[in-house]
Amino acid sequence: MTREERLAQSAVRMRYALIAVLLGLAYLAFRRLGATDAYWLSGRAYLLVLVATAPSLVYLRRAAEAPERAERLPLLPVLGLIHAVYYGLPPLLVDRPTFMSAAPSSAALQAGVDLVLFGWLALLAGYHLPLGKAPTRAAFRLDEQRALALAWPLALLGFGCHLLLRSGSVPAALEQPVLLVSWLHQIGVGIGIIAALRGRLGGVARAAVLLLGVPSLFLVQFGAYGVGPLVFVALFVLYLVWAVRGAVPWSLVLPALALLLLIKGGVSEFRRALATSAPGSTTQWERARLLTDLVRAHVGGGNAASAVLDAGRTVRDRTSMIALFAHVIERTPEHVAHWRGDSYRALPASVVPRAVWPDKPTKQLGQTFGHAFGLLAPDDVGTSINLPQTVELFVNFGASGVVIGMALFGWLYRWLARRLAGWDADDGTILVGALIFARLAGVESDTSLVWGTVLQAAIVLYLCFRLFGARS
Repeated sequence: MTREERLAQSAVRMRYALIAVLLGLAYLAFRRLGATDAYWLSGRAYLLVLVATAPSLVYLRRAAEAPERAERLPLLPVLGLIHAVYYGLPPLLVDRPTFMSAAPSSAALQAGVDLVLFGWLALLAGYHLPLGKAPTRAAFRLDEQRALALAWPLALLGFGCHLLLRSGSVPAALEQPVLLVSWLHQIGVGIGIIAALRGRLGGVARAAVLLLGVPSLFLVQFGAYGVGPLVFVALFVLYLVWAVRGAVPWSLVLPALALLLLIKGGVSEFRRALATSAPGSTTQWERARLLTDLVRAHVGGGNAASAVLDAGRTVRDRTSMIALFAHVIERTPEHVAHWRGDSYRALPASVVPRAVWPDKPTKQLGQTFGHAFGLLAPDDVGTSINLPQTVELFVNFGASGVVIGMALFGWLYRWLARRLAGWDADDGTILVGALIFARLAGVESDTSLVWGTVLQAAIVLYLCFRLFGARS
């Protein structure tokens, strides 16, 4: 079966599955009408889900009808699904979504849903409106022989840098350069994944990529301060598989989702435990051992199915970005003045090494945000609260900032998608696109973190393609 045939078959199945989910959510929305003093909250949340998932439905229909012309790397559909889960789904599952200690009113929740809806419509406008000349397709062509020869050395070098960073032994002035070199791990393994999927590797080399390379991507991220890095790695791998094979390996994805739920279920206790220790006093291996013990204890307290359900409820509460947004709306600007762009000043520092900028300010946005909006206790100096990009726009500039900022994001996504996600993208472009698009999916994090990470990846990718890019 060719890639196009697999893609068409997968697209049909996924489209029908998504329609079935939307019908089920329509029933939930109808049942919850009038459940709170904001009568239309569930209806508006469902409208947000429909608008946010529309790019997925359009993409899957195109992939089913003309798979040879479908984008290799669907950026906008993935972003839409994430917005639907974070902002539209919570009011359909519970009457009054909460986030940590924040329990916003129904009116604030409805205002938040409306604002995200208008913001997402502005993003779609920025993505689809023909503003300026369409960017030309990027052509990151790999020299196959040279890339395969360098893949393992680069991966091992990057893996070694990860180990150094996780050990906590790297001086502050060298953390940024070592972090940049650590990207080579994911790039080298990504080259191996593509070669394995293309059938260009022998049995031993293919087994090494699948049994050592891919697990190592997750290993170095396990025990970080959340499951976000694990999700980014999983999305990177899925992007590569989808682009090359045209199908999603559900037999592996579904168990992985259950495992991520279990890990996420233990993250709250994990963070509370870390909050009692001094910042930077624990290595990642110590954190990984702590998280493993918490997950094992969580599963050991009952059967696996109930543990997954309990973890799912925890995830529902912790990922309710709409409740966080509504809480911010209630307190801004009456209790907290708009920041007027202060949170974006960290973006330049995210790519400048401390060795070059010795007085580079330490980023503490998660602490600042959590304390400013009453989400953290005054004496809590170890917990960091993510500031989602949509919420960040409102915190800085109000409702108009959400609409204008989301439109700008839409234009940036369009520029990247037109260059990296084409139906005719070659293997090098697929590697670059998968690495960047997976990071752009972190919409629950602030702009300087997400786009600073993308800029770091772009720097390393440019240097890598100087090594193993095809000479024109």
